Formats: sequence, structure tokens, C-alpha cells
Amino acid sequence: ELGTKKLKDFKVNQELNGTVTAVCGAGANVEIGAEDTAFLHVSCIQDDFLMDARERLQKGDKVKVWVKKIDHKGMKVTMLESQREKKTIAKGLRLARMEEGEMLGGEVTGVKPFGAFVNVGAEQDGLLQVRNINEGLIKDLNKILRKGDKLLVKVKSVSGKKLNLELVDTLPRLPKVDGFLELKDEPLDATILRQISPSSFLVEVPLPGSTADPVVAYLKDDWTMEEELKEGDMITVLVTSVD
Repeated sequence: ELGTKKLKDFKVNQELNGTVTAVCGAGANVEIGAEDTAFLHVSCIQDDFLMDARERLQKGDKVKVWVKKIDHKGMKVTMLESQREKKTIAKGLRLARMEEGEMLGGEVTGVKPFGAFVNVGAEQDGLLQVRNINEGLIKDLNKILRKGDKLLVKVKSVSGKKLNLELVDTLPRLPKVDGFLELKDEPLDATILRQISPSSFLVEVPLPGSTADPVVAYLKDDWTMEEELKEGDMITVLVTSVD
């Protein structure tokens, strides 16, 4: 049974646990919780040469993989950590020659409340806006990114000397959300951070019994607001999904 996540919900280099659903000589299909299976090519199974994927894998095998590529054709994964996308900064890049969707290695040069500046090897640092990091679910970007962090980014747009970037890999400092899986439909305390639409808010939700940093979540607009909410208000919420 396939999952419900869209391919856009995954990031390049993201580590996943999957189950092999089919194997042929060229590779295997792997169920990773998405609406479609990912493809694991035979050359991405082991370091040594492998003629036929069926020599190593069979249906039902549990595997650890990393997301290698996501495009309109689907997702490709690898079992080899050495094949993960490199975050090396290229040399001699020119903004005028960059194309939307181009993937680049970069290094954070500065962090501001609105986003991070990233050196990608061009004449101008690019801006990675906070709304393009973890779907904007961030309270304090300084706790997530630091100067010197190596990133894998994608060109979102180029206009003159302005380069806008989008994050395409995962960040190690994001709060863990797995602990909320067992709390679906359970009432939890939350604090309003800010309003993002007439009936949609960002809220901060601590995990009960944990000393970890609270998680920032969406309070979406499929509910009825009885009174006006404002920043700092304490409310009770229910967990409806965990990604």
C-alpha cells in the first residue's frame, strides 16, 4: 500500500527507510511513503559491480536509501551514501547564465530573520528566504542555520543581481516530529506565533514530556474561529498529520 505524501514533500539527500516492492535486473521499486514508488538503479545498490539487482535484493526487503533525484518522471534513490549530491561550491558561476531549477552547492555567509545569504560561487550571494525553508515552519532561523553551513540549493529565480534560492536538502537542526505520531487527535497546548491568513496561523507546539525545542506547525483554515486570536495566545490544538 502506497503512502500519501507528494514527491514535492521530499528533499534531495533525505534519508528514508523503504520496502522493496518489485525487482528486475535493472533495479528495484521501493515504497518510501510516497504516492508512487521510488526507483533504485542496480548501480546504486552496492559499491562493487552488480550485474543483476536480483542477486542482492528481493521483494519485501527493508532498505535504507537516500533521495538522489526528483523530477517529473519520479524519484530516484540510492543505497550508497557516497552517491549523495555533493554540496561543493562551483567556481566562476555567473548570475546571467544561471537557469531556474539549477542545483548548486552553497555555504551560508549570513543569517537574518527573513532568510539566509548563501555563497554559490557567483559574483553575488543568493538569498534563501525563510519561507523556502521547511515550508516556512521556523520560529528562529538562527537555531536552524549557521554561518559556514554547507547546503544544497536550487535556483528559484534570477533578476539582475538578485538570486533567489530554494533549499533542496534536509537540515540536521530541524526539531524532530516523530514523537507526535502517537499523539494524533490528542489535545495539545500551543502558542500562536503569527497569523498568515484570515484563519490560518503558525503555532508553536511543545512535545509533552520532552525537553526538546517546540515544533512550529500550521493551524489551518478548516476550523471556525469563535474569537480573534493574536500572537502569544495559548490555545488547544489537535495533531491531524505529521510529515
